[in-house]
Amino acid sequence: MPWGTLDDSLYDHPKLDALGPSRLPCVGLYVLCLSWSNRYLTDGFVPATRVQKLGGTVPLAEKLVSAGLFERVGEDYRIHDFLDFNPSSSSIRERRAAMRELGKRGGAASGQARRLNRGASSENEAERLNSVPIRSLPIPSASSEALQRDPEIQRMLDLQAKALRERGQKP
Repeated sequence: MPWGTLDDSLYDHPKLDALGPSRLPCVGLYVLCLSWSNRYLTDGFVPATRVQKLGGTVPLAEKLVSAGLFERVGEDYRIHDFLDFNPSSSSIRERRAAMRELGKRGGAASGQARRLNRGASSENEAERLNSVPIRSLPIPSASSEALQRDPEIQRMLDLQAKALRERGQKP
């Protein structure tokens, strides 16, 4: 099963501001379409009929188009920049085929299979299947306006800096 990636700054993305009072149902539809597309390896393509089966409506999907989160493909939709943040269906199928081949070889290939399943090299066993670096908005710096308004952000930045220092890294 592939994983869909969702930016951890989605809640604060400027495109969501364009959704107005429909923000929550539109984001819900977006996430369901992302999940469905990953499950069925459609590379971000979502038929209009599937939008409705997922509980969405054409007006909600059109709001996602207006906000730049969906693109029109005839009468259907495609999730904007899907393949920039999610593995392609062909790469997932190739990885699955390689896993099946390694599985046929049995125990001797089990280490290779684990690394392939995690999408990792022998140097980095911690990576997981279908993990892709996610571009995100930068973490606020100490001089940002958000930091001056929100002491919770300052606390999180202080904890992050402390953890880096404990690992011998420069914050």
